[in-house]
Amino acid sequence: MKAAIVLVAAMLASVAPVPAIAQAYWAAPAADDFPYDIKAVQAPWSKADIDLSHHDRIYVSDPTSTKIVVIDPAAGNELGRIDLAKSAIAEPSFSSPKVQHLAATRDGRTLAVSALAQHSVTLVDLATNTERGRTVFQTSPTAVAFTPNGHELWVSLGDEHAIAVVDPKTAREITRVPASGGAGATILSPNGRYAFVSLTERPSILVVDVEHRRVVGHVASNGAGAGAIAVSPDGKQIWATRRESGTTTVFAAKPPFAVREVINTGPATGAVNFAQRADDSLCLCQRWRRSTCNQGL
Repeated sequence: MKAAIVLVAAMLASVAPVPAIAQAYWAAPAADDFPYDIKAVQAPWSKADIDLSHHDRIYVSDPTSTKIVVIDPAAGNELGRIDLAKSAIAEPSFSSPKVQHLAATRDGRTLAVSALAQHSVTLVDLATNTERGRTVFQTSPTAVAFTPNGHELWVSLGDEHAIAVVDPKTAREITRVPASGGAGATILSPNGRYAFVSLTERPSILVVDVEHRRVVGHVASNGAGAGAIAVSPDGKQIWATRRESGTTTVFAAKPPFAVREVINTGPATGAVNFAQRADDSLCLCQRWRRSTCNQGL
């Protein structure tokens, strides 16, 4: 079987049915496993197809429990679950976190997990499947994203109109970047220079200079509210959806961040990502409780 994605290794042993899925994240392999494209930021990255193996893993958040499901994609089996509630560093009240968003470092060693009910982000060491640390905020995180070098975790705090920058090694907040209009879905460019933040209260995508922590641009989108955001495998385009307006805005990932087109992808357009085909790329936009719409690049 061929795949345009590579999954990070983990070690769990139980077998059980897969629960309701909130978000799945495909992480890159550890650097000492085998070479991979260092410009990769999400699945799929711009690399030739690699055979799936039993060393690969898919991590899936379960919104009905405190657990992260671990799946062997080569076998199609669930291997076990990382239970955040049983960690030694978890407080007794950490019983129903409503796990929602996931992000992984490029080296595949660290997973960030947001818990809406606890207003926190937990950092998981994927070599041991144990918690490394937890950062607590005043409100619920709306998105998490690592910088390409893994040195920073950017956490969108919609109700606080800001993006918190966290040190993954210490789980401590370093600083904040103002995001007037409510910070929603966030993604980093493959070169790590820019962060693209979908504002939830304004029809706009915020562009932030990562190094200098300042806003350098706004990209108009068709409609405000919840949405998703993704970067094309070649790193040249950003695709941002809006659930309320049912549209997807496509724009350049470098200045002046010109809008290429606005696509009517249908009511309740949600998640967006890319499939790398042999002849082309294909963008997949998921409609909430509806069908999937496909748009070729």
